[in-house]
Order: sequence, then C-alpha cells, then structure tokens
Amino acid sequence: MEGVARKYPNARIASVDDFSLVDDIVANPSTYGFTVVNDDALDALGDPTFDGPGADYLFWDVIHPTTKAHGWVAQLAESAVGQFAPSIASGPSNETVAAGSRLQMSADVLDATNFQWFFNKRKITGATNAAYDIASAAAANAGSIMWKRLAPVAR
Repeated sequence: MEGVARKYPNARIASVDDFSLVDDIVANPSTYGFTVVNDDALDALGDPTFDGPGADYLFWDVIHPTTKAHGWVAQLAESAVGQFAPSIASGPSNETVAAGSRLQMSADVLDATNFQWFFNKRKITGATNAAYDIASAAAANAGSIMWKRLAPVAR
C-alpha cells in the first residue's frame, strides 16, 4: 500500500482489517446477529430445518461469507473511509444567462451527499443535490446563487 501511496500522492487510501472483524464475529456472534459461525450454510442445505443462507450463518461455504457478513465488512470499510474530510473537486462557476435561457450549475465533491443551494443568501427550498437547474431564467432569478456542502456522508 505504501508503494501505491508514493505513486499516487493525492490518492486517499484507507486500510481495513476484515480478518479481525471475522474473528470478533466468531467470538461474539450474537452481537452481530449470527448464531452459526462454526458451520457453513452450504453444509446445512440437507438439513430440513435450514431456513436459507444469510439468515444466521456467518459463512455460505467453507471460505465465502454470507450476504449478511458482507454487510458487516461494508460497514467496516465505510467507517474507514469516514476519516476523509469532504473535499471539493470542482465547484460552480459564475454564470450569466439571458432571460428565458436555461441555467445549470453543479459541484463535484468527494465524500459528501448533503448539499444546499442559496439564492441571495437564502436557502432555495428543495435545492439539495449537487446540481441546480433553472429551466427558464427570469428577471426574478437575477442575483447571487451559491452552493454549500452541509455534511459529509453519514457513516
């Protein structure tokens, strides 16, 4: 990983220890919603009481985790990526459009999902995406439209 970081100094790299997570699930299965951690679901298919893989099994077969287990790994990865502060890759630029013309503005932000657009320093109701669009600009739209990231991705 260090070689990749040197080669790509602007890359944002997070490391996760999924093996320790699986060890913790095996040691504390009920904490994670599992009841079967020592046998795999594939072996249980011949058992008439088997109610399907993923319901409470940690492993589908001898090496592959169930969908439920993958969900825990995904949460671990999300929490590791959560260490990165949102950053603006590119933001909206100043635009001048003629009355009746379309205005399209957007912002490209890493690790953010909540946005708010403002018009003359007041929130534009419902304008909470990375893009803002006025289909047909009117004189009433003349002013300052600004964009703001409100919060990073919830993790």
